Amino acid sequence: MGTAATPTAPAFLLDQKWPFRIALAVWLAVGVGAWFLAEGMGRPGQVILVGLWIIGLGLLLRQFILSLFGPVLAYDMLRVGRRSRQIWFRLAYAILLAFLFTWIYFAWVSFRGPGQVRPKDLSQLAETYFGVYMVVQFILVCVLTPASVAGAIAEEKERRTLEFLLATDLNNREIVFGKLATRVGSLLLLLAAGLPILTLMQFFGGIDPDLVIAGFVATVLIVLSLAAVGMAASVLARKARDAIALTYLIGVAYIVLSLLLYGLAVISALKWDFDILGYTISSEDAAYPFVAGNPFFQVVIVLETRGGGTRDLFETLWHFTAFHLFVIVLFLAWAGLRLRSIALAQTFGSTRRSIFRRLVAPRQENSKSATRRRPYARKSTRPEVGSYPIMWKEVFVDAGLRMGAFGKFVIIGLVGLSFVPIALIFWFSFIDYSGWRSNNSDWWVLERWKQFGEGMNAYLRVAGTVATTLVFLAVAVRGSGVISGERDRHTLDVLLTTPLNAPTIVWGKWWGCILGMRWAWAWIFSLWVLTVAAGGVHPIMFPAAIISIAVYASGFAWIGIYCSLQMRSTLRATMAAILLSIFFGGGYFLIFVMCCVLPLSFGPGPGSDMRIFVDLLCSFSPPVNLGWLPVHELNERELSLASRDMPYPSFWILGLIAWGVFSLALSRVCVMKFRLLANRLPMVPERSVRPHNVPPPLPRV
Repeated sequence: MGTAATPTAPAFLLDQKWPFRIALAVWLAVGVGAWFLAEGMGRPGQVILVGLWIIGLGLLLRQFILSLFGPVLAYDMLRVGRRSRQIWFRLAYAILLAFLFTWIYFAWVSFRGPGQVRPKDLSQLAETYFGVYMVVQFILVCVLTPASVAGAIAEEKERRTLEFLLATDLNNREIVFGKLATRVGSLLLLLAAGLPILTLMQFFGGIDPDLVIAGFVATVLIVLSLAAVGMAASVLARKARDAIALTYLIGVAYIVLSLLLYGLAVISALKWDFDILGYTISSEDAAYPFVAGNPFFQVVIVLETRGGGTRDLFETLWHFTAFHLFVIVLFLAWAGLRLRSIALAQTFGSTRRSIFRRLVAPRQENSKSATRRRPYARKSTRPEVGSYPIMWKEVFVDAGLRMGAFGKFVIIGLVGLSFVPIALIFWFSFIDYSGWRSNNSDWWVLERWKQFGEGMNAYLRVAGTVATTLVFLAVAVRGSGVISGERDRHTLDVLLTTPLNAPTIVWGKWWGCILGMRWAWAWIFSLWVLTVAAGGVHPIMFPAAIISIAVYASGFAWIGIYCSLQMRSTLRATMAAILLSIFFGGGYFLIFVMCCVLPLSFGPGPGSDMRIFVDLLCSFSPPVNLGWLPVHELNERELSLASRDMPYPSFWILGLIAWGVFSLALSRVCVMKFRLLANRLPMVPERSVRPHNVPPPLPRV
């Protein structure tokens, strides 16, 4: 008996996919037609037309957009949305912007005088506040985005919950995009909290719509770009603090590398150009795509455009957008492809060999002359534990920030690039004769060495300050995980069972934060030694710099340890350590500029008392002091900053003492907090109310 044939589904000319494809092609054709139609319209009409087309595209692709995410998005949105601190952050941000606007308005009106405020001057006030608004928003984005996004995957690794997430039927795309959308959405809601304050500017003459559109588009692009880099770093790193540090490091490396590359391209002695198919490409044109996404470079271009430059504002915005879209797609695609393989390799180990071993090992295996040797255990290069086991563990076992091979490549690249300007200064001082051939002086004369020393002095003031500030921030991030990391790894209980007392444990962690960055200190030391040897810095300032760096590093280490003791998780501790380090390192200048300098700019200008106050504030900022310490000659010009009435060395000593007292006080607070955490408070015996010479009462029968 034959089996019945299974009926086949009827074949239609158009299945379910083809209507969607046809609608998408039609809508893209509409977009191309709207592109040519928008050329004859004004800028507001173009923005409205593009916005309507994007909304229609989103509605058409709504099913595809929803398929990118998964249940991780709903779970994370519910979990993050229930946190009350998100609401408090938005409220505090809106209050800060409202306070700044009120303060600037009353200061501007008070300097103008009653009855002297003209309606056309109100637009100047609106543009001034908009500049302040964008600066605050840019700083907030650059600080909070890596700290909140870069720990999304690494935090799951630390809690040992990523394995359970990978055991589900979720794919890499759903995990990465779900966690990314939650954190980026919370950041965008934070930025949206300041929009009601910005709308008040319409009552003061309004702001140029082009600036508003360009400012917010650039801000959103920076958020998405930093978030994409943070997700890739979170996939690559094992710990949240390492992922956050790697994200900041990649951002700083790009800014430095792009500016250096473009600077080399515009130097007259290094310029070049060649023709391709009738087009002339110069070195500046070749370097521009790499620097197009640098916000600091593009801000200068925008200011030149506003001052009558030849480049259009939206042309610059398009270049900025194209670069960051490429970065977003590149890093998110890599994170989605490599999430599962990297996570499994970090958890269970990997048998994949490196490129060098894959090239060399087959030759050794196939060689007939190769003799089989008995495998032996690799000899450890670590010293003995000694009398300080906590310091030994922090320095030699858990030293520094482990950011993987890519992080090491970025660090080595930054260190190598830091010595490139030295070679350029040497070239233009001794080898390139075009700058001083008219003087008819030879290369060995004293003037050439003096010129080389001045160039090295300027280099150390910039590069040395930036490098040392990054190391200070790394010390704080390193300290933010010394206690909370033990809690996340469930090893804090084991540490508390040891006979070590609280000061020994806490101070051992502190020494680990300082000595764990020993290679970074060697880098800073080499920059100073080269500059002193070139005659760019007075020799007496070298020990002063060593003392200053030691005191500042101690303070930043205690900031990180305090945050590690105060916060419940390493991610929160890292975010708090970064924010506090930025504030104590000079972030308070933002408040001073917004509340004092900017209102005083409407009036006659600051007086001598204000200059002394500026020196006092500068004395507490490590980056400012590190930029001042490379004194070339001990003259009045170099020994002063804002005020010449009082020399700056007295302020520097005052700030150094303040940081030392702050470090000592914070160390005592950290030891006490660790005692409370470990329940190791000293037992105080109860005093008896009975005098010592009176015998105890007889027991009752």
